[in-house]
Amino acid sequence: MKDIGYYNGRMDALEHMQVPMLDRGCYFGDGIYETVLMSHGTFHDIDRHIDRFYQGTADIFLTVPYTKQQLKELLLWVSSHSEYKEQFIYWQLTRGTALRSHAAKDLSPNLWITITKASLPDFEHTLKLISVEDRRSSYCHIKTLNLLPNILAASQAAQEGCEEAVFVRNGYVTECSHSNIHILKDGVLQTAPADCHILAGIGRFNLICACRNLQIPVLERAFSYEDLLHADEVLLTSTTKICQRADTIDGHHIGGKAISLVKKIQRLLTFSEIASENTPSIS
Repeated sequence: MKDIGYYNGRMDALEHMQVPMLDRGCYFGDGIYETVLMSHGTFHDIDRHIDRFYQGTADIFLTVPYTKQQLKELLLWVSSHSEYKEQFIYWQLTRGTALRSHAAKDLSPNLWITITKASLPDFEHTLKLISVEDRRSSYCHIKTLNLLPNILAASQAAQEGCEEAVFVRNGYVTECSHSNIHILKDGVLQTAPADCHILAGIGRFNLICACRNLQIPVLERAFSYEDLLHADEVLLTSTTKICQRADTIDGHHIGGKAISLVKKIQRLLTFSEIASENTPSIS
């Protein structure tokens, strides 16, 4: 098989899989999800993704019916049934299946897993961005299934011929619809702090560690939309983007002033295991 679906112990080709209409993930988005990239048998940052998954479930009082090691082994087992050499692995845990009621208790959680084809990013391709007002809740740091504002922003970006939408809250950049965003200015990496307004991505974590390994100063402090416009480089990180440059936002040219420095960072992120004694916050 290539595209694979798994639901509570049942596994089949993804197009054959079905889930109950009463799964709370369907009508409430009541759950937590994670993603990981697999390339030629290597699961990039899987332990960090699993750690964040367990932190998110704890934040919404959802008990995972597996140990971390059991979940990791299950993901690896499902992945092994796919023919793809490069895989995008998605999993989510919902609170359970029951008649629609806001309050829920004594339910058995439902585990979903999907395996689809992944493609590694082209670092020579630069991204086009738009900005949108950040109207989301103060739960952005939790990877919940409630992604409607993100979906609307990403759809608007696509309609305008762009790859990403940048959320701006009170004049300050928080993150993108499905990426973290950072700027390089005068040799310093600046990124929004890991508070309730951003999801602190694993890609963000790796970028900060890479910069510290390269002795690039890192400033975890919010930056403004104006700061972004005048940055030497604007970088986006995520599981699938790894670390890509952006070259326009709202039709304005941005970045392009520290390309050689970005290439050093990209090489380290692509070919090395990132580690740092002073590790940044993930959540």
